[in-house]
Amino acid sequence: MPPASPNARRTHLALSGRSIALVVVTVASVVAVTGIVSASLRVLGWMAAAASIAALLEPLVELLARFMRRGVAVLITMLLVFGTVGGIAFLTVNDVVHELGVLRESAPKRARQLERSERFGSTARSFKLEQKTRALVKGIPNRLRGGSNADALRAAGTRGVAYLATTVLTVFLIVNGRKLLIAAVEQISDEKRRETIRGALRDGGRRGVQYTIGSMGMAALAGLLVAATARVVDVPGAAPLALWAALWDVVPMLGAVIGALPVAILAAASSPAAGVAVLLVFLAYEVFEAMVLQRRLERGSVHVGPFLTLVVASVGLELYGIGGAFFALFATSVVVGIFEVWREETTETAD
Repeated sequence: MPPASPNARRTHLALSGRSIALVVVTVASVVAVTGIVSASLRVLGWMAAAASIAALLEPLVELLARFMRRGVAVLITMLLVFGTVGGIAFLTVNDVVHELGVLRESAPKRARQLERSERFGSTARSFKLEQKTRALVKGIPNRLRGGSNADALRAAGTRGVAYLATTVLTVFLIVNGRKLLIAAVEQISDEKRRETIRGALRDGGRRGVQYTIGSMGMAALAGLLVAATARVVDVPGAAPLALWAALWDVVPMLGAVIGALPVAILAAASSPAAGVAVLLVFLAYEVFEAMVLQRRLERGSVHVGPFLTLVVASVGLELYGIGGAFFALFATSVVVGIFEVWREETTETAD
């Protein structure tokens, strides 16, 4: 390589005091904002939960408001929610806790039976089925709760405050959320853009709410079917297995079958024919759900898809447990709905 010419021009980097100060302020601002967001993450979660619940309850409030004052409609809606949630918790929590304990004892035993069977023993032993089953059922409470043990302790200490704050925020957003949203949109000076954004937020939000409610209904149906099937084939832990299936069922095209796999495996430990029958039943149900229920739901709402649903639900479950998975799915449905409406309106305008 030839030596550099002595007359070659050299580039010097000069930093002024203003540039250095700007870099320092920028870095300090980023660190400060990151720290504030990290410290406020739980409070932000309460706000997100309140906004999601308010959006889901808005259709019921609007329906009741046709026959009475809106304040009374909000009060009746909240009483219905508290009564429904309290009733479900009173009727099911003890059973779920009890059957979860039964499942944690019996599932590894069923897995051990499969490892010792002549037909499936070799495959089960190579997969280390008993060891993985024991680890899976042991970690179920942590998976459903979400977060680390430190997060769980902090959540337990602030649970009452969280419920109270979320309830107050929910009522506030039901009463004033629409006004706040309209006021925010009105800040846009361009009339055409303002109307486009208003329509996208209104119709996209409605589609997201419809998709979330429909997905919850199908998940509940799959959970009930799993619970009934588990009792028919004498598989222990029907309640937690039903909850597991309901969580998986929100994933289109494959969630119902994956959710039913534990029932099929545990049933196969006692009777291979029963395990195959369970799997066939839920394959048929998955086809029915995908071809009939899911298509009908997406026709009037949005199409989210299995990949995106699985990703956002997994992230939400890891961070905040079942509630995090639900709110992540709801937020994704609303965002997809807004994007779809925005694309439709901009396409019509361009044409």
